[in-house]
Amino acid sequence: MVLPKITDFSPATRLDVSNLKIPENIQLADETFYIPQKVDLLFGCELFFEFIKADKIRLNDSRLILQDTCFGYIVAGSIEPIFQINNATSHCFLSRGMDTLDKTLRSFWEIENVTCDSSPISEELNYCNELYEKTHYRNSEGRYVVQMPFKPEIEKISLGDSYQMASKRLYNLWKRLNRDPTMKFLYSEFLREYKNLNHMEEITNCNHSNGGYFLPHQGVLRLSSITTKLRVVFDASATTTTGYSVNDLLCAGGVQQDDLFSILTRFRKHQYAFTADINKMFRQIEINPSQRKYLNILWKEGPEENVKVFALKTVTYGTASAPFLATRTLQQLAKDERENFPIASKVLLEDFYMDDCLSGASDINQFMALKKELGELLLRGGMTLHKWCSSASSESDLYPFNYCEKQSTVKTLGMMWNNCEDAFLFDISTSSTTEFTKRDVLSQIARLFDLLGLLGPVISKAKIFLQRLWLLQIDWS
Repeated sequence: MVLPKITDFSPATRLDVSNLKIPENIQLADETFYIPQKVDLLFGCELFFEFIKADKIRLNDSRLILQDTCFGYIVAGSIEPIFQINNATSHCFLSRGMDTLDKTLRSFWEIENVTCDSSPISEELNYCNELYEKTHYRNSEGRYVVQMPFKPEIEKISLGDSYQMASKRLYNLWKRLNRDPTMKFLYSEFLREYKNLNHMEEITNCNHSNGGYFLPHQGVLRLSSITTKLRVVFDASATTTTGYSVNDLLCAGGVQQDDLFSILTRFRKHQYAFTADINKMFRQIEINPSQRKYLNILWKEGPEENVKVFALKTVTYGTASAPFLATRTLQQLAKDERENFPIASKVLLEDFYMDDCLSGASDINQFMALKKELGELLLRGGMTLHKWCSSASSESDLYPFNYCEKQSTVKTLGMMWNNCEDAFLFDISTSSTTEFTKRDVLSQIARLFDLLGLLGPVISKAKIFLQRLWLLQIDWS
């Protein structure tokens, strides 16, 4: 059987296990096997039987078998679902993925087409905007306090319990941290800073059954990063005992900013250009206290320490609505402060993509005024700009940016920009092989991110060559 994709959830619906008599001394590989959940990891048949152990238990009065593995006992067989569904579900040990390069190539050529995007604003986006208008406010420091846009039907859905899932994920996380002292140090420092900046608070009397949610988390190492070597990301898509997650109940909304092409095109027009980004943008926007119960996390300072409950207080990366709330707040700040900062407000509305700013001015005086005004505008909303980099001459007394070295190349919005030469650069790595397949040709060409089409004249010959290979119906290998 050839499947177009791996199943989204397994099992397809919640199973009735109330009458199952699973021995108490049995350690299951998945304690919640009866709840629909996403597939975490897929093993090929060449590995599957390496995990199988000899012990096997057949449950009386059922068609289920408990098979011992190196992960614990797994449940196999069939069982009646709680709710009958019309979907037919089949399980197999072997699957073969069809080559998707044909589809990739078609998308590759579609990128070359010039289209006019006139899609109407979705009902969901309208709903999110209306909710934002009604519920946002600014605190005494000028920071914005917002509500996450939950779907209207949230009152009809039981979110379920997520504490055990988050506790298990924390246990597995600490096993990894104990094997990697560097990561353990960076992880602890990240969450310690989170707490010290008042972006999360400890909950001493936490009621697990209050309809809240516990976010599992994990670390992403970026040793090449100048500022943040490790970032803790939160998994708001982890399912509870009812098969739902917070992200299932949230509206995504969408990014409320101009498209990349327009921002980069305007950036090229400035005589004096600069880049910067907002320091910890998401975490400068607070979540309404009534909703923080959906942003609980579990953490402990050491492997032998007690587990503590913390509530995240700010817009959280990993939640479906975070990009909408962050970009919508930037727009709101620009509108609220337009009279006080007219030039900077226009830049905030037009020259930002997420937290990255690409802007500039026609002369050095406007350039300096814009930098000052933009910094003051964002400070009104409790935000600061950092990682400044400009094309202004470092020999000038007016040169305000000391983040970049004398000759520096920064990566912004997927592009590499040399501020001294005021030029975009492309880092091209070529293969050392002397024999190329059609697959290799496509891989080399598609590796470049060229949103503005600046390399069109250079790589057009390679694209024409690839088209000829396609017309000749040459195999990929």
